[in-house]
Amino acid sequence: MTRPPDLLATVGFLVASALLLVAGVEHLRHPRAARAALAAQRLWPPRAVPAVGAGLTGAELLVGAAGLLSALAPASPAGRASRLAAAGLYTAFAVHAAVLLRRRPSAPCGCDASGRPVSAVVVARAALLAGVCVLALGAGRPPAADPGRAAVVALATVAFVLLLRLLPGSLPRPGRPGA
Repeated sequence: MTRPPDLLATVGFLVASALLLVAGVEHLRHPRAARAALAAQRLWPPRAVPAVGAGLTGAELLVGAAGLLSALAPASPAGRASRLAAAGLYTAFAVHAAVLLRRRPSAPCGCDASGRPVSAVVVARAALLAGVCVLALGAGRPPAADPGRAAVVALATVAFVLLLRLLPGSLPRPGRPGA
């Protein structure tokens, strides 16, 4: 029987992995917007922006897909490696967003093609997801062994992915009505 903490860790990690995959697909679909966001952040030398953008998109796609696949065998070496990789990537995102928030708070966060500026929510979301990935290292048996639990995990994952994708854009911004 899958323990509740394993279910929570599994859902959290699947959400983190799905968000990476969604962001990677968005960056792949809109490479100019992704490069423009990196250039506007002015944290990278202009000549490095295309390589950083391509590397970031590749890392999001690879780590996100590996994370989703690792749900089948979370305790395997590959499952643990995908959790560590996701934790590292989200930690890098949190640090990057924190530096950006301090140096250029009006710069786009680069989370998607919307051009939304970086915010404390972006920093907190990345840090929270890094923590979730670390906690998921302790998850054992996958919930797929029980179809009912697998359905709950799938529905919860989709719900949380939608919430976390929509949250930053729904918060009031200075200068916008409702702020």
